[in-house]
Amino acid sequence: MEIREISGAGKPFIEAYGPGRFTIGDRVINGALLVLPDRWVPLDVAGFDHLDEDILTAIKPLMDGLDILLIGTGASMALVPGYVREWALEAHMSIDPMDSGAAARTFNVLLSEERRVAALLFPV
Repeated sequence: MEIREISGAGKPFIEAYGPGRFTIGDRVINGALLVLPDRWVPLDVAGFDHLDEDILTAIKPLMDGLDILLIGTGASMALVPGYVREWALEAHMSIDPMDSGAAARTFNVLLSEERRVAALLFPV
């Protein structure tokens, strides 16, 4: 599915997503990634079911100053485990799980509104 850019040159708007991949600008990223207001970071994790505390610990320093973490759980929405909710509370951040397509679209809207948002996206 293709997503049209809203506005904001230089921001990492998610332009498309599909099986196993996301497109940001002219870059196709295979696999999971973390998208921040100013950059994106590929993640070495097979899928949402493999999200663990080590990954959350690794991305926590990147979350400083952000208020919202959208979690794109893949092709369909899934509930987040308790340790993810606890991690978000400790980071003073709200989390919103949804399917990855919805998370990509929501990220673009919130980013265009200058919100302090990140998206942790797992491929569909």
